[in-house]
Amino acid sequence: MCDSLFDTHENIETGRELWNTLEAKYIAEDASSKKFIIFDFNNNKVVDSRSVMEQYNEILRIYGQFKQHNMFMDESIVVSSVIDKLPPSWKDFKHHLKHRKEEISLIQLGSHLKIEEGLHDQENDKGTRKGKSEFGQPQVHMVECDKEDNSNHKVKGKKRKCHLKRHMKRDCRVKLGNKGASGTGKDVGGGSGSHDQSATKGQITIDLVSSVFNVMLLTLEVSFVQGVDTDSWWLDTCSTHHVCNDERWFTKLNLVNKGTGVVSITFISGKTISLFDVLYVPKVRKNLVSSGLLNCMGYKQVIESNNYVLSKCGIFVGFGYYCDRVFKLNIISCASHVKSTCMTSASNLDNTMLWHNRLGHVHVKRMIEMSKSGLIPAFDIYSEKCKTCMLTKIMKQPFPNVNIKTEVLELIHSDLCDFHATPSLGNKKYIVTFIGDSGRFCYVYLLHSKNEALEKFKVYKTEDKL
Repeated sequence: MCDSLFDTHENIETGRELWNTLEAKYIAEDASSKKFIIFDFNNNKVVDSRSVMEQYNEILRIYGQFKQHNMFMDESIVVSSVIDKLPPSWKDFKHHLKHRKEEISLIQLGSHLKIEEGLHDQENDKGTRKGKSEFGQPQVHMVECDKEDNSNHKVKGKKRKCHLKRHMKRDCRVKLGNKGASGTGKDVGGGSGSHDQSATKGQITIDLVSSVFNVMLLTLEVSFVQGVDTDSWWLDTCSTHHVCNDERWFTKLNLVNKGTGVVSITFISGKTISLFDVLYVPKVRKNLVSSGLLNCMGYKQVIESNNYVLSKCGIFVGFGYYCDRVFKLNIISCASHVKSTCMTSASNLDNTMLWHNRLGHVHVKRMIEMSKSGLIPAFDIYSEKCKTCMLTKIMKQPFPNVNIKTEVLELIHSDLCDFHATPSLGNKKYIVTFIGDSGRFCYVYLLHSKNEALEKFKVYKTEDKL
């Protein structure tokens, strides 16, 4: 007992009286602390001024105190309460979680919050940089078509109603305003003096062509100015080919054949997709992924709430987010991609040894057959020998050469081994095999213990005679 408690209760004569005093004191304090924890949990609100993940961890800490005081609450209630505590700026995200059919755990909720907070931070960073141009970054100059041209090549003459430049009056498809108002003039194209329907259609057509031409110029300027982005891939719904500006992305590249090759893109989820017939264009500003070609390859693309989700056959592949009026794929950068490619062979060797050990040190030929059948993943064959297999072969004496026997039960090949501490579904730990030299048919029996091998041999002897 500490000195402070001893000084307070030193006059108590019996131990029972001391126990009752301490119990009454600390039970009352425990009840008050429970009320404070409940109050703290109910009034804890998530705000935008602080990190959402930090506030989420504080709520989990309070939830852990609930368990310490034997106050158990269903996890689904805690998840729903955390969703309701999110700030108003997360309204769309809250509605998305509430309309999900399947329930999510606290761990899954934390993962969703972390991803959503990262997207919010990226949007805020773009808002702070809006209107500022950095050195080497592309700048798009917007030009109004209605303004007069002040250059030396300005075409003299009256202002035309079409507001288009660099063409003579005789080539204009819309007549002058003064003649149109008087109704007595003649249109250059041979039409009447009235403002007829054909002139209006001509003006609309010219305006539409001019707008499309300006959009094409702006697109070319954005695509070919300085500030090339080599580490990102952008989704393009109008592109007919995949386009790449960095040779490091290509796993196969044929510069002679129009500069086409194969590019492998790895998402942050770990899934990798291969893009075929990718055009190598070093001067293009952004790497483009054709949405139409992905659709032809069987991928499902969903665009919703400024998010892009890519899947195939119901399996999630990766996602992207809305950035600079296009969707940017959330992938591993080019440097990390090259590094992971260099380490692929080492990881494949590790996978080879892993499956070799899992299958009970089976032969490599059998592993190749299983890989072709799709039972195990693909692996690389290497010359290194398994140390365990080498030790077992060294310990055994070589078998002498024998002639093939033709009579039943004259020569039997048998083997007894265990499952390496992993029992079967029937909780059996050993296996025994019998192979007759005459028929070459293998009988396999599962055993609880090694002493059952003799009984199984008697069963085999009876079955083989039949």
